[in-house]
Amino acid sequence: MGFVWTLLSVVLLLPAGAGQSCGEKDFSILYDSRSYFTVSSLNNTCMCPGGFSGPGNLLTNLAQQPEVSTLIQNVSTANARMSLLQADLAVARANITSTSGSAQSCPPGQFVSGITAAGSITCSASNCTASAASPTGSATLPTGSLTMFSTAISWSASWSGSGISTTLSIPGIVPGIALLADVFITTNGPTYNNMSNFVFGSDCLGNVRNWVTRGNNPRTDFSPSFARQCAVCDYTGGLDAYTSYFGVWCSSQTIPQRPDGRFDMSIVGPSPALSGYVYFVVRGQYVTPAPYVGMNLRLLTTPMVVTTQFTGALNTAVSLPAVPTFGTAPATWLMDVFATVSISDHQIFTIGNGCQNFPGRNYVNRGEDPAAIFGNMTRQCAPLYYAGELDNFTPYFGQWWSSQVVSTRSDGKVDIMNVGNSGGAGYVLFLLKGYYTPVSFPTATSAFATTPPLALSLLPSPIGFTFANPTTTTRTYYPPDLGATNAAAVLVDVFATTYSGTTNDANVWDFGSNCLSFPQNWVNSRGQNPTVFGTITRTCVPLIYPGESDAFTPYYGLWYGSQIIPLRSDYGLDFTPGGNSGSNVYFTLVIRGLLAPATPLSMPPVPSPVLPTNLGQLGLTLLSTPLTYEFSFSGLAPSTVVSVPGVNPNATALLVEVFVTADSADRQDIVLGNGCQDYPQDWTNKNEPPESTFGSLNRHCAVCTYYGQQDGFSSNHGQWCGSQVVTLRPDLGIEFTSVGNSGSSGWVYLVVRGSYLNITAGSDAVPGLVLLSSPQILTASYTANTNAIISVPGIAFGPVSVIVADVFITEATIPAGGNQINFVLGRGCQNFPQNRVNVRGTRPSNDFGAVGLQCAVLNYPGGLDGYTPYYGVWYTSQVIPLRSDGNIDFSPPGWSIRTGYPYFIVRGYVP
Repeated sequence: MGFVWTLLSVVLLLPAGAGQSCGEKDFSILYDSRSYFTVSSLNNTCMCPGGFSGPGNLLTNLAQQPEVSTLIQNVSTANARMSLLQADLAVARANITSTSGSAQSCPPGQFVSGITAAGSITCSASNCTASAASPTGSATLPTGSLTMFSTAISWSASWSGSGISTTLSIPGIVPGIALLADVFITTNGPTYNNMSNFVFGSDCLGNVRNWVTRGNNPRTDFSPSFARQCAVCDYTGGLDAYTSYFGVWCSSQTIPQRPDGRFDMSIVGPSPALSGYVYFVVRGQYVTPAPYVGMNLRLLTTPMVVTTQFTGALNTAVSLPAVPTFGTAPATWLMDVFATVSISDHQIFTIGNGCQNFPGRNYVNRGEDPAAIFGNMTRQCAPLYYAGELDNFTPYFGQWWSSQVVSTRSDGKVDIMNVGNSGGAGYVLFLLKGYYTPVSFPTATSAFATTPPLALSLLPSPIGFTFANPTTTTRTYYPPDLGATNAAAVLVDVFATTYSGTTNDANVWDFGSNCLSFPQNWVNSRGQNPTVFGTITRTCVPLIYPGESDAFTPYYGLWYGSQIIPLRSDYGLDFTPGGNSGSNVYFTLVIRGLLAPATPLSMPPVPSPVLPTNLGQLGLTLLSTPLTYEFSFSGLAPSTVVSVPGVNPNATALLVEVFVTADSADRQDIVLGNGCQDYPQDWTNKNEPPESTFGSLNRHCAVCTYYGQQDGFSSNHGQWCGSQVVTLRPDLGIEFTSVGNSGSSGWVYLVVRGSYLNITAGSDAVPGLVLLSSPQILTASYTANTNAIISVPGIAFGPVSVIVADVFITEATIPAGGNQINFVLGRGCQNFPQNRVNVRGTRPSNDFGAVGLQCAVLNYPGGLDGYTPYYGVWYTSQVIPLRSDGNIDFSPPGWSIRTGYPYFIVRGYVP
């Protein structure tokens, strides 16, 4: 059995004569938090020559080296940390002497390259390059590419009591690797001022300490198992002498998911707040890469800076450089954002796509429920929290929000609004560090030098280590276990605390590649123009630590969650303590993931960039598993483009079941397809001829009418429009417009059941539609709320897979109130789950079951809709898949027992 290695922050600087492979960089024996971190984990540690012998004498021989002995004496006399070292040495020495294993020495000219679990050392001629290929204990690493949701998913919860440690499930979230989420936290009650650290992730249950008392080393204060797959959100309070009045946003957090899609949440601290609220806005998800699904990160070799000035309210769009995207899809940037405001003015800098005229507040007053204030936040906007006013703290030297993932508009601009501004003036600076390239364009190039596309791999066992940095020391640190991983960057949570010297010392720490002697990146006073910054030409992550004129310094330390930090080519991290005025700092880094060059995918052909005038003859192929997708709309918003992940890249159009719900009885037409932006008026008032009011409607657009207003009725539980032919843009996008909207908000839910392909595409040939010279009539009946099978005689046109039919339904027995019902017909449609919303205008996936089936849906109004058909309803041109026995499943999922008759005119089929 191996022993636990517990040496802390002993930095041994070996001379060049000790061997070129080790003498050109610092040798750090670093504390690793993993309780199982045995000597077998040290294969990446660079040790130097000198005839080291077996484990029993390892530390003795190490201390006997002249350079090492002198350095240890200097450390002992230089600071009080030597007592920690001595205690660690005693523990390590005791563990070493108890370890069994034969003694071994390295031959002359060779180096110690590792120590086996059995206690023997291993040797090599060039130690520093003989490192493990992957982190210890990682049999496989789940690798993910980022997908940004066109409509964010929001959800909130409250807590009350102590020892909060639970597992959360957000409706609408499916299993994946990790979530990209913005998290809002506010506390209330008598303990609102208590310091609390919130941890979120796949293995985050339990009260695991991750905070310190000022002056203490995290090595002694942290729990041994603190390095877990958990994003950390720091909520200051207690002896910090500052707690937010308006709540805190932790933006662009990478939250690992459990296999079932859920994630853990725990609240820890010296005495955590006993009540409050947490609100999540999930803007994206890391998923397993697949053709046309996901994006990978390209880090810029040289960052770019864009600055905007504001006086009072800021509500504008800022132009950013153009980068490769998929067709006209919006760009997604990795950026660090800096802001400075002239006065103590609390506000939320809200940046992204669709963030101008942000509705309402995205902050609360202490004690308010964010769900009641925020409503349903669905926009692609990153909220950046700037403290001020009743917070009783505001940044003096400015505020950095690093490693933010921000979506832009389709024109490449980024919206920005400072919600809550009370007259403060200042500047916002965007430090553009990289952009995300769709996996469909792995070789896309731009005018900017970048890394290859990088995919994120989460570590099953995160790497946690602590080091101390005295005052203004600039140096390179080498995290353990990163050798030969091919990583270009790491996903890391950083903890910092000042322990001696000027503890109330403001700093801007820069981590990354080529970050030694980093220039000034803070302002000298509130509201100053960031032109005082030096020229930023390197990809370094700035982390600002408040102090001095800020009038606030953390007592329990401060976490910086979900940072993406570039690595040197030798897997080192450069560090510069900018603005240090004499403080000594402990840093703890928890490396939760690696970003390494993505494995190229076998991609389908990219669609032609030009859509032919003649769409040609199209054949239908049904999906074995239909795709589902949903997005929201609000009022007379501009036309948008949505993309359904996973559609066939050769498709010209899709076969779609369209569901619509709005939060009021607002008559409107949902228009979907290619060329459907800025769709003209397509409705009339009573007795008006259409040509007098219609615009140019000669477009390939599917129209789904949502009834309301003067119609006298409206779909309370949502409206289905079945078997719609929705044309695609060349980039596979679908243009969406809501014509006639009078201010309502709602959702559109798509079930993509098939693709229409060009039947003349050679090897891609698919069967086309055959029209019957004499349509065939089918009749049936149903009784009660039960499944049925409708027989389809095949003698008239032979065996087929799909029929195209006009369907008529009339009900013989209508229950009191005439409850609404959605009939489903097709293959595998018995026992169909709920396919309506319980409350008008709410998110469909919150109420729907697994509706992604090969079933046509026929909406039969009733109940709260305001009317029930007396004379029956026709549903024309329905595309209905047949069972393997040639028949049709028929299910009337509804609330009430009823009877009725469906009638079919089969007009054609697909072989």
